[in-house]
Amino acid sequence: MATNPQRRPTEDGELSSLKPAEEPVVTRLPAEGRFPWFGLILMIAALIVVVIISLYPSAPVQQPTRPPTQMALTPVLGQVQLTGMSMTVAPVGSAMFVDTMVHNNGPTNITGLQVQAAFQGSNSQTIGTQLRFVAGVVSGSNLDNVRNLVEAPIKPNQVRRVRIFFDNLPPAWNKKPPQMTIVSVTGAAQ
Repeated sequence: MATNPQRRPTEDGELSSLKPAEEPVVTRLPAEGRFPWFGLILMIAALIVVVIISLYPSAPVQQPTRPPTQMALTPVLGQVQLTGMSMTVAPVGSAMFVDTMVHNNGPTNITGLQVQAAFQGSNSQTIGTQLRFVAGVVSGSNLDNVRNLVEAPIKPNQVRRVRIFFDNLPPAWNKKPPQMTIVSVTGAAQ
């Protein structure tokens, strides 16, 4: 007689039942009332590290100091002159260009120049003013090649052609060149 391999004879020689023997399942449950202190301590430590890192001052950036012989000079308004003004009025609209020469008589590069233009009426009274920044003409013959003075500064003792753009001109303007006054000058050491 053949026997089922899943059924094994017992010590008495009888066949065991078809149910396999069950093993007891052991599960560990945390003790009641016990708090996970270790996890809480880790979270608090991580929070303290983040606070310390965020409040820790970074190293200050060291600025190079200048020797006393290389002190920064600021240009003076009297060291800059405008001469040889010519106007180009737009055929349509109320805009124009003023081309003029800037003489830098100071010891620093001019990197910014702002002028105030006073437009006159028919009775030579001022009917409008505009503040404008000056742009430098880079090449000698091409008046359309203008650059910001920061990109192309006017060097000391240099004469440079510049262009000033005006728009929204007063309607009662007498079409004569406006009176130009230099308002501010910025510069940089060589």
